[in-house]
Parts: sequence; structure tokens; C-alpha cells
Amino acid sequence: MGSFGKDFVVEAENHREAARQFFAQHPQIGRYRITVETKGFLNYSVEQFDATEFMDEQTRQSIPDAPKPEQRIVTPPQTYPAIRTLAAVYRVIAWLFLIVGVIFCIVVATTTSMALSFGSALFVALAFLVQLASAELLAILPDIADSTKQSAQLLRELRDQSKREV
Repeated sequence: MGSFGKDFVVEAENHREAARQFFAQHPQIGRYRITVETKGFLNYSVEQFDATEFMDEQTRQSIPDAPKPEQRIVTPPQTYPAIRTLAAVYRVIAWLFLIVGVIFCIVVATTTSMALSFGSALFVALAFLVQLASAELLAILPDIADSTKQSAQLLRELRDQSKREV
């Protein structure tokens, strides 16, 4: 089984159709995931499909650990694009602050005392880390929300299934 480490562009109506087109163009026998990603400034989403979903029944049967059609895992599209964009802006600001801060520290080191230079370097490093941590915190919040929604849905399904069995 080969590994695709590059992007393929496919025109399709939705993620499932894009995954189907990709599999038709690059068929492989084996168990692997096809990740479909929609990229845009404010429109970003990701969905994963098991490749066995697009195989014929005979090929699927030949793979020992292939999931049954009802066991397919679909990752929900990502939400909160504004928060994700804000996190990216925070990351850019953090790196810009670090670059400007290093230049400032070099200028301070050549013109004033080493103690002031050391204090400036410490401040720049601390401010960079706080800004980067803020960006990562913003980036993880939508993922937590998406996971919580997915867990709640799975719990509802389990509850409904146990009610049917009783």
C-alpha cells in the first residue's frame, strides 16, 4: 500500500463525492483513510472517510479488519471559523513580536548595559510565549466543542440503542 503525502485537487459537490473521485483515480486495496479538506479564508472543514467505503463488496470482504458499512467513521466538519482565524492571527502576531523583539534586544545590547539587554530578552521571550499560548488556547476551543458535540451524539445513540434492547 502506497502513501500519499501530497495534496490532490478534486472538484466535487461535497466531501464524500471528492473522496469517491479520489479513490476512483487512486484505487488501492487495504485499510486507510481518505481525508477531504475544504480550504477557504472563513470556510474551512475536514472530513475523513474509510477507503473501504468506496470498494466493491468482494474487495472489502478480502480485507480482514475492514469495517462493515454501518461502522463507517465520519469526522464532522470543523466549526467556528472566526475563532480559528483569530488563533492564526495571534500566532502571526506572536512570531512578529519575537522577530522585532530580537532585533530590539540586539540594538539594546550594542547601545546600553548587558543587564538591560538581558531584561529585554527575558521580556520578549515571555511575551512571545504568552501570545503563542493564547493562540493555541483559541485554536483548541473549537476542537473541544466539536468533540463534545460528537460525544453527546454518540451517547444519545447508545441510550437509544439500549432502550430498544430493553
